[in-house]
Amino acid sequence: MRLMRDQIMPIDLDRRAQPQQKRAENRIESILDATKEMLARMPVDDITTSAVAKEAGIPVGTVYRYFPNIYAVYSAIFERFNRDVIEVMQASEAERAGGWQDELAMDLGGFNDLFEQEPAYRAVYLLTLTTRELASIREAWTQQVAEQLAKGWRLGDDGFSGTNADVAARIVVEIYSSAQMLILRHWDDKPKCEALARERMIAIESYLQNYLR
Repeated sequence: MRLMRDQIMPIDLDRRAQPQQKRAENRIESILDATKEMLARMPVDDITTSAVAKEAGIPVGTVYRYFPNIYAVYSAIFERFNRDVIEVMQASEAERAGGWQDELAMDLGGFNDLFEQEPAYRAVYLLTLTTRELASIREAWTQQVAEQLAKGWRLGDDGFSGTNADVAARIVVEIYSSAQMLILRHWDDKPKCEALARERMIAIESYLQNYLR
């Protein structure tokens, strides 16, 4: 009975205290920066709140003052990734010179740049795909990115027709995520990653050609 409760109880991912002063903001930044540094160089299983506190040079109680657990720290890092993703999509929408294929290529290229520039994004994104603790974060991200795609399609942008815009956008994000999980697991094998990325682009374009012009 206890196991069943553990399985269905959601983990607390909310920040415990919002910073009111610059010092508090700096403490939170030091926690996030320390975690990102650790994610870039060591296995996720070795990262704990105590290890983060040691890396940041602060008492573990300070970590718990702002974050109830290590997953809440990961969630805060993922929020930054999500912000950067939306900025990439908005920029590609504003700057594209060609059709929807060009915008799609700009989006996926921009996402890849984020993963290249910030190893912590790779680790946390993969965690959202593989751990139940962060499943709600992944679902929220999927919905937000799908909404960014669907909002123009609902208005008929790019000649969209033939199916529900929200459903089509969700399918595109799911295809992206499934392939990205494979890419992140083989990140050091660049030829394989490039092949997976090409096949993903083909799959998404083939799907969208049914509904976009």
